[in-house]
Amino acid sequence: AAALSVGLQLRAEYRGPRWQVYLFKPSTTALLLLLAVLSTSAHGTRYQQAVVVGLACSLVGDVLLMLPRDRFVAGLASFLFAHVAYIVAFSAGIPFGTAPALLVPLVAMAALLLWLVWPGLGRLRLPVVLYSATIFLMVWQAWGWRWVIDTPGSRLAAVGATLFMASDAVLGAVSGQVRNGS
Repeated sequence: AAALSVGLQLRAEYRGPRWQVYLFKPSTTALLLLLAVLSTSAHGTRYQQAVVVGLACSLVGDVLLMLPRDRFVAGLASFLFAHVAYIVAFSAGIPFGTAPALLVPLVAMAALLLWLVWPGLGRLRLPVVLYSATIFLMVWQAWGWRWVIDTPGSRLAAVGATLFMASDAVLGAVSGQVRNGS
């Protein structure tokens, strides 16, 4: 159902009608949230609860960013809380910072992204820096979790965290170029 919902959302993004985007984007996240609530996690209750909180925050963020009025900072805050919840999930059973070798490339990527979008951020500089640091910490912890707890789920979580970071980086770079007139 979630895969069908995301397919319909993507179709609506490119072909319309716009109301279908407003229906299917939060529906997809809500279906994933329902799956997380109903599933039994092999990684324990703490992991499952943190993922549920993360998906709930993501659902709120999706809705806030779709509203007609500017709710960017509120949406960003919702996703920030989601990433904190995922950091908690990826810390279940392992210490924080288990993959120190990954920190250098992640900090380099964060610096590059911030350099690209910095001129267009204006008053959003502090929230974007905080958000960027949190998402990069989440990716770092996801990969550390994957190395310590090598399961199909931990591999998918690390790849998913990385894809989330990449999509945010692309959106941030594109929006920064648009604001700068590039």
